[in-house]
Amino acid sequence: MSTNEAVRNYLQRAFSMNPVWQAANLIDLRSRAVRSQRLDAQQADVDLERVARLRQRARKQISQIQTEFWKQPLDQLLKQVDSVGVDQLPELLPTLNRLRNAARCRADFPKMAQAPWMDMQLFNAFKEAVVLPPSEAGQVKERFLSRIRSRAKLKRIQKAAAMMATEFPVLYAMEQDWFTTLKKTKLRQSSDEYSGSTFESSFDWAELSWPTWIVIMIVIRALLRLLAQSGQ
Repeated sequence: MSTNEAVRNYLQRAFSMNPVWQAANLIDLRSRAVRSQRLDAQQADVDLERVARLRQRARKQISQIQTEFWKQPLDQLLKQVDSVGVDQLPELLPTLNRLRNAARCRADFPKMAQAPWMDMQLFNAFKEAVVLPPSEAGQVKERFLSRIRSRAKLKRIQKAAAMMATEFPVLYAMEQDWFTTLKKTKLRQSSDEYSGSTFESSFDWAELSWPTWIVIMIVIRALLRLLAQSGQ
């Protein structure tokens, strides 16, 4: 295609567009014609790179805070938490808020651990969960729930959760959904009484119909006859 023909095609397409409604299309057309990337596209690339660097830095800071959370002096810990910039990183904001809330209440953790009603396995799971991102904290809580094996243990855990709501309401609020789940959890049989599963079988012999009982009796009689014959 000659230069004149290319110019003519460009002008025809450009003049056919309404600049009020198709301004972006006009800019794209011009950018392709002069073989130049749009300035706003270049800026978008720059912004994405900058945000990626910010995200990498913020994640590194958060990871360091999580590692040093229980060892760092409280004033320095709070400064570290406040220094993490997540204004343009909304996906990291829940994790940072959890860390900030836990840091502000860190002095309450030793008091809660020493309370006579506290279950230490619950305390350790809670202590681990509150400094993790919500997704990782969920794994810790699910693992804790799966390890409850007896009614007595569950009762102690539920009592501890109820006492937390009264004595340490701010900490309780951080995992309120989890504690609500704990309150509703039920074990149908105690592992102290049985060596098998902690959940009772839902099968009830009393629910069998009379035709089913007749079939069962026929099968039992047939088996007894086979055993008698094999013994002769």
